[in-house]
Amino acid sequence: MKKQIFTLLAFSAMLAMPLSVQAGVVVGFEFETAGDVESWQHNGSINGGTGGTAQAFAGTGEGVLTGAVLAGNGDLRVLHNPDIALDTSLFTSWDTAELRFRQLDGLNGSPQDLVGTLGLLHFGVNTANPGSDGTIFVREDPNDSEFWYTAVLDISSVGTADITQVRVDPIASTTLGYQIDYVRLNGVPVAAAVPEPTSLAILGLAGLGVAVRRRR
Repeated sequence: MKKQIFTLLAFSAMLAMPLSVQAGVVVGFEFETAGDVESWQHNGSINGGTGGTAQAFAGTGEGVLTGAVLAGNGDLRVLHNPDIALDTSLFTSWDTAELRFRQLDGLNGSPQDLVGTLGLLHFGVNTANPGSDGTIFVREDPNDSEFWYTAVLDISSVGTADITQVRVDPIASTTLGYQIDYVRLNGVPVAAAVPEPTSLAILGLAGLGVAVRRRR
């Protein structure tokens, strides 16, 4: 009898515990559809936001965003400008932005390790607020020759406001190329409903009645 009551109380306590909430993807740019750049474009001293990006497939099969026009662009920025709204019926706030990319050793070159001044590289939202330079770029696997880098940026300060721009500066050169594997914007999901104390009490009494009946 004591064992049954203890088990029931432990189960009720578990139901009363707050549920952990993990970030969920609000919108993800994966670049897996041939020819679809998903509204991303270049913006630099020459291109002026008139295009300049292309969808391609990396040697290992990933769909990527890459550069179709780079020559003469003295300040490359790869931008997504259409507003992105947060569905507040599903998410309570923005959480993080994620990036996976790598540099190429030429405009149509092979993957290489990250080069260039990290302070000139960038990942951010809403005209760089919040944003960070290349010091948050981390090599995914130091032992492979694919040279993928990832970054995770805290964008919780945006709250529930629209994200008006996403910006990536993957290179600081007019002679290098790049491949962006994905950009993902994550939000904090609305927590699942937790049973009310009254419901827990009813459940506990019902379970206790069953335990007593079985004891008799």
